[in-house]
Amino acid sequence: MTDVTDSPDSSEEGSASLTLRNLPPRLVRFSVAQAKKTNKPRGSYIRDVLEETVGNPVINFMLTSPLVESFDEEAAAGVRVDLAADRDSIQTELSVSQCEAYRTLLGLENDTDLRKILMNNAPFLRTCVRRQYLGRQTLLRGTSLACALFCEMAGQGQELIDHAWKEIFHSAEPDAYNRYRDLVDEIRRMKKLEPLMEGIEHEDDSLHIRIFRPDNHTAGAWQVSVILKGSAPNPGLSSIDVPVFDNRLLIADPGYIGRAGQDPDKWLPGFRFVQRRCRLHLYTAGIKENENPTSLNEVARALATKVDEAFFEL
Repeated sequence: MTDVTDSPDSSEEGSASLTLRNLPPRLVRFSVAQAKKTNKPRGSYIRDVLEETVGNPVINFMLTSPLVESFDEEAAAGVRVDLAADRDSIQTELSVSQCEAYRTLLGLENDTDLRKILMNNAPFLRTCVRRQYLGRQTLLRGTSLACALFCEMAGQGQELIDHAWKEIFHSAEPDAYNRYRDLVDEIRRMKKLEPLMEGIEHEDDSLHIRIFRPDNHTAGAWQVSVILKGSAPNPGLSSIDVPVFDNRLLIADPGYIGRAGQDPDKWLPGFRFVQRRCRLHLYTAGIKENENPTSLNEVARALATKVDEAFFEL
């Protein structure tokens, strides 16, 4: 049996000693080696580790709040995936460093702050889960809180959103930053806030279309996002032919490419929906963007007409 004991710290009101018993020899070796590396007594090192993990208010809320557990179950049911089987483990959706970054950026102090964020952002959680965890087979503990914190951050100013990218979400994956900004703007739109990226929006009873220019796109290159509303039929694997314009080229992104038409020898370039969403790219063709007579609004209306006509035929 191995004990690790910390003595009370008289400089901190309410502090207490903690004795850890029956530690596996492997854990003892690791803690000794890590404490030596940091030039700290083993008890002090373990105390610091506990402060960073168990003492983090965001992690504690994820692991102990019945409200988070309830929202996690609702989020999983909404996107038809399972919760992680071992709900008694300490594995959470957010890492310690991510929790600490959120704590600093959003000024989080206690459970009251976190409960307020979770409740205020409840209407946006399902959208965030669908976008963030598409393709996941299971959701980890605290997924709902992770999404609530993202939605809270998305409603803040440009400077804080940029800090969040650098400290929490930065990724070297292609187009990761644009996907991040796209989701931020989708949440901002749901919150009735101005999007951060230049573009236009079109909406009817069945869909919402957004055409915007990410920061790393040159003039004349646009990202197109099409989201089907709940009132729209499920398109399944059906493909829709891409609208053709004299001065613009519209191309479905990888993963959303389809082939429209009945004759295999005369298939047309098309697009399809995945999880009721589609992404395309739009380019000006043979003419400068500021001289293009085909407006972004015309493109959005033509695209909406194609989708609505396809649904009418289903």
